Amino acid sequence: MINTTYIYKTTKAYVPRSPWILTGNVRENIIFGNPYDSLKYDRTVKACALTKDFELFSAGDLTEMGERGINMSGGQKQRIQLVRAVSQDADIYLLDDPFSAVDAHTGTKLFEASTDQSVVDLEMANKLGWCAFTVIQILGTVAVMSQVAWEVFVIFIPVTAICIWYQQYYIPTARELAHLAGIQRAPILHHFAESLAGAATIRAFDQKGCFFAANLCLIDNHSRPWFHNVSAMEWLSFRLNQLSNFVFAFSLVLLVTLPEGIINPSIAGLAVTYGISLNIQQAAVIWNICNAENKMISVERILQYSNIASEAPLVIEDCRPPNNWPEIGTICFRNLQASPHSTVLNIFKKIRYFKIYFHYATNHL
Repeated sequence: MINTTYIYKTTKAYVPRSPWILTGNVRENIIFGNPYDSLKYDRTVKACALTKDFELFSAGDLTEMGERGINMSGGQKQRIQLVRAVSQDADIYLLDDPFSAVDAHTGTKLFEASTDQSVVDLEMANKLGWCAFTVIQILGTVAVMSQVAWEVFVIFIPVTAICIWYQQYYIPTARELAHLAGIQRAPILHHFAESLAGAATIRAFDQKGCFFAANLCLIDNHSRPWFHNVSAMEWLSFRLNQLSNFVFAFSLVLLVTLPEGIINPSIAGLAVTYGISLNIQQAAVIWNICNAENKMISVERILQYSNIASEAPLVIEDCRPPNNWPEIGTICFRNLQASPHSTVLNIFKKIRYFKIYFHYATNHL
């Protein structure tokens, strides 16, 4: 037995849930002792949606933050420590629910960085591109085959119909399984965040085993739909390959058993060569279409999120009062009621309605 110790030297960046801000200016909190690189600094600030905050600060990123960032909002402090973590170029990023109290306008950046948006921006284009590529390939193969052996359509049409039937049978199941797997991911992240926040309490009550078992149970719940989803993919692959092999074997037997002179041997060899690629391309077309439809779940979820009513803006121009408002502000009490033991009765005894004019009150106080 050989005892070996592996030491991994990695850099880490941590963003806690409660912001930790140093006394000093904003730039000092962001670079956090590292050399100042203006290009990298500007890109990081823009990526973390802190540019608008710099415009509001009196001295930009040189604005003094005060003790523990007392003159900053919760969202601004969270974004500052997020920029601090991103600018470290770390290997591992630990984010403890840093956006639990951010401002409303940061939601756009969070939405763009979400998993679904990443699927739409990166994977969907690749999947649709492969679908178009395989469809063009199979159309080209069919065009060549129709010039040398039009009889291929006798086999090609029913095989295509069977492949489409397999696709229609597979897609509803795969879509629901992928949806279930996405639903089961959220409890894992929520449980991890709760456990991390209450780690001291969990250790104090000696409940580490209970939380560990609960985490494993949640992971199992997430793995079950993915296991069945992969099984459904294997089911589709097996049947498509089986169909292709059967059609190709049938074509070979038919060509071998035909009497001499019915078909030119060179044409038969060409038909066999293109027949191999035709079977593979048929399976590839169905496979790529199914993969693209599975990724459409992210598109549906983004569309659902985009239809949710957004929060009202901070200032609604159509509902703003006139500049001279209020001309005569009043405080009105109607049908005032109080308990028998309340001192309010001694002050407002037998009073049912009265007004206090603001301009009168301010002049006589």
